[in-house]
Amino acid sequence: MKKYIKYPHSLKVKEILNELVANRNGLTNKDAKERLTAYGPNKIPEGKSISIFLLILKQFKSWLVIILIIAAIISWFVGHVLDTWVIIAVVFINAGIGFLQEYRADKAIASLRKMIVKTAKVLRDEKLITVLSSQLVPGDVLVLEEGDSIPADGRIMQSKNFRTIEASLTGESLPVSKKEEIYPNKTVLADRKNMVWKSTFVAGGYAKVVVTGTGIKTAIGDISETLGKIEVKRTNFMKKTDVLAKHMSIIAISSAVLIFLIGYFYRHFEIEEILLISIAALVAAVPEGLPAVISIVLAIGANRMAKRNAIVREFTATETLGAVTAILTDKTGTLTQNSLTVRKVFISGTSDYTVTGVGWFPVGNFI
Repeated sequence: MKKYIKYPHSLKVKEILNELVANRNGLTNKDAKERLTAYGPNKIPEGKSISIFLLILKQFKSWLVIILIIAAIISWFVGHVLDTWVIIAVVFINAGIGFLQEYRADKAIASLRKMIVKTAKVLRDEKLITVLSSQLVPGDVLVLEEGDSIPADGRIMQSKNFRTIEASLTGESLPVSKKEEIYPNKTVLADRKNMVWKSTFVAGGYAKVVVTGTGIKTAIGDISETLGKIEVKRTNFMKKTDVLAKHMSIIAISSAVLIFLIGYFYRHFEIEEILLISIAALVAAVPEGLPAVISIVLAIGANRMAKRNAIVREFTATETLGAVTAILTDKTGTLTQNSLTVRKVFISGTSDYTVTGVGWFPVGNFI
């Protein structure tokens, strides 16, 4: 049995339970295991992470870097050993900066994933137990309380002063009061007040919810799937540097060929002499310091952004951000972390208390 309900917000709770072959007291452990096999785990598939080898190789996929490698090879064959090692050093410094930046970004993103709450309170065999959120299936009955992270999409069966924060889906920073009434099919997601959504939080109250969607069949899963279909394009900066490198390579090669032709056929230089001069001109025409300068400047920009908690996966994006002339936001036009943190508690007639801990994490002390 594998069935998802298309418009659970437009149906009565009884109709949903009948469709999912479930009841208000939850599933049995046996049913839950069978459904887990049919539906799969309640996880949103993550994109394949690039291996360290491919990440290193990626740093050499640039016209400028290729030209520098060719210049290093030519320098080696003409006996300019010092120039060869200088060019190689520049290439590897450039690759090292790029690799470290992307590797750190990948690690930061991975650490953010680990912060996601991975357990849920659910009724199984008419008992309230805690299970891994990945084991939830349609038909499960969740019990949600203040501070809980909602692990799956679901229809509210019973609630009391229940409010959720749905900023991750709707952009609405204020808590949304939930109701148990029925809504039309075409009601937009933000107005489906009888539903709860995966990746949102409970701001207050209590509710019992029947799970209607898990994994990729959730609202956040649909967004993830859509984003995964977006074709990754080269940034404007990458396009410009590629064009620059192509033009410089054409000029360098053309100049070297022209010098050789004039020197050999018109000025009648010895072939070894004019060949050496032509190769020297070719190497000199390639600005081996340019990739390093570009990388260092972009790395400084990415580092400054990192200090302000802005993760940049590829530091060429800092140039793109620098070209932004306007940022359009809705609501009040402000961007916040959507959290309030208590720092001190003042009680009349007693000492003040300092509170540690940050944001949504229930960790801290009263001092």
